[in-house]
Amino acid sequence: MKPFLRACAELPCAALALLLYPLFALAGRISTGRRRTSRALPRLLWGATPILTIATGSEAMRRRGYESLDLVFRPYSIYSQFTVSLERWARFLPVRVALPFLAFLWALPRFDVFFGFYDGGLLTGTILAPLEWKLLRWAGKLSILSAYGSDVRTEKATRALGEFCCCTDCDKRVLYCACRDEIGLPRVARARRDAAAWLSMGDMIEYTPDSRNDLFYWPIEVAALPAAEAAAHDGPVRVVHAANHRMFKGTRFLEQAIAELRAEGLAIELDIVERVTNDEVRRRTARADIVAEQFLIGWFGYFAVEAMALGKPVISFVRKPEYLPSGVDCPVVSADPRTLKETLRALALDPCRRQALGEAGRRFAERIFSLEAFGARMDEFVRSLWFPHPIRAAATPPARAPLTSAALAPGTFAVAAPPGAQDPAGTPAAAGSAAR
Repeated sequence: MKPFLRACAELPCAALALLLYPLFALAGRISTGRRRTSRALPRLLWGATPILTIATGSEAMRRRGYESLDLVFRPYSIYSQFTVSLERWARFLPVRVALPFLAFLWALPRFDVFFGFYDGGLLTGTILAPLEWKLLRWAGKLSILSAYGSDVRTEKATRALGEFCCCTDCDKRVLYCACRDEIGLPRVARARRDAAAWLSMGDMIEYTPDSRNDLFYWPIEVAALPAAEAAAHDGPVRVVHAANHRMFKGTRFLEQAIAELRAEGLAIELDIVERVTNDEVRRRTARADIVAEQFLIGWFGYFAVEAMALGKPVISFVRKPEYLPSGVDCPVVSADPRTLKETLRALALDPCRRQALGEAGRRFAERIFSLEAFGARMDEFVRSLWFPHPIRAAATPPARAPLTSAALAPGTFAVAAPPGAQDPAGTPAAAGSAAR
């Protein structure tokens, strides 16, 4: 549905929702007030952008004793295992238009803390989306927002990061990212004004001033992913790459590097995984000798986390060491398009190093991104917001720890590598990152 026609169709629903809002907000404020007075844990709602981390985040908090629900209207084809999916109702146009407003009113008296993204929660994409966090605050609710990338990424700030960035190959402005300052900056401003906390990590901290950047909110069920060593084989070294958005991942640079290495006689092959389910991605990743993730964005994504949980060595461009967790060795091998070919060559010729990186990656995933690790961090954070008064609490980032190395150089490990490991150039890996 075109934006203008959608807005016209939404207008009566939005007007009715605003008319009913005071009643539902009052009921929500009373309900939340009683829970806070009784020192009960808050009820959590995650949604409604169908990113799988809202499902894993919700599950992590349920294991910590919270009443926690993840809700989506229409899941993406690659993942659909959400607690509540309203897809069957969203198939009908009149219902689809009204559904976000109905869900928002329904949730006000039933939940206390709302997890969303900078571009919205239950009201994402509707004409009331710019008011969502304010309406929740007026109803006595806490909003915790996290960046997923395209919701905050603007072209001007992105291009300022350097030659290799998310905009390098992009030819579809605004379609995938906020892009324009007049779209992205107000989203962040609304978060800072009305949300209880605004979170970020990796390259996304470049767009979210004063955000809390040390919660690393991409939880994964590591225990459900037994480390899968690539089966011994006499054929080429297998490189797996998930190319759901080729122009952002830098897929063409990887294809070129592999082609050149093969032409030089190196036994190496590329398996590009795209337009398949998450389960299929994991199955093919389990067969990888090397996982090559992205070489432009400047921060590894959820695919890299899954690959590390599976015990695979990962190549991914990490622009700055301060993006990384403090005090934890991160075995991601950083490479941009200039160094990718030689980084691949070095790993392809060194199976012992690949094994060491895979084992270190598994430990890293368990320590930082497992449901248990994330749940402990987020539990502490939610309690710090929920129990003190007033409701709105400042989310002050911890002091930045000093770096023990120069700026992260492409081709080196992102942080400390396994003992004795060296980068393709033969220099020791960078160590000692800090997180905001």
